Amino acid sequence: MRDFLQFLIVAVVVIFLIYISRQKKALKMKYQINRDIRTNQILSIPDSTKKIIALHDYVFNFVQNKGVTNLSDTEKVIFCVEELEKEINNGGFNQWFFNSSADYWYETITALEKIEADNTSDLVKQALTVFPNSEPPKDAVSRQKLVNNLSDKQNDLLNSLDQQFYKYEDNISALLMHFVEQHKEDIKSD
Repeated sequence: MRDFLQFLIVAVVVIFLIYISRQKKALKMKYQINRDIRTNQILSIPDSTKKIIALHDYVFNFVQNKGVTNLSDTEKVIFCVEELEKEINNGGFNQWFFNSSADYWYETITALEKIEADNTSDLVKQALTVFPNSEPPKDAVSRQKLVNNLSDKQNDLLNSLDQQFYKYEDNISALLMHFVEQHKEDIKSD
């Protein structure tokens, strides 16, 4: 009887591990299919919001596998602009600074300038003033400590900048898509 119970336990564990392995393969395959969408396919998506989301996902998947430093200039623009927009729309400048996307604050300003989102670039520069010398640490943990200890006045400034951002004086989506269309050959499709 004891041998049968041991066999049964081992069989259940093996079946569970096979199930988990298949689920991981299915998820990886789905991820691979999404990642294999070519640039031209993404750019042919008629809905501009879906197109930008697809571009961001395409680049973000590359970042997860290869890192930001391996992105082309155009891909860095997509990544930085969309990460900024995503974070601010979800939790304001406080959230952006708290999360890893602000590790690339300098690159984000450059990206906004490249797409000619001058108002948004100015908002980011104003938000940087809550940090010593207007330069947040690239290290997320150090930056998070500073964010957690911002004064009421500094938080009020960031909240005010959030409200200005939400007005979208720069049509970030249109500016980004115009930039991407002009530089689509710089997006890695393989």
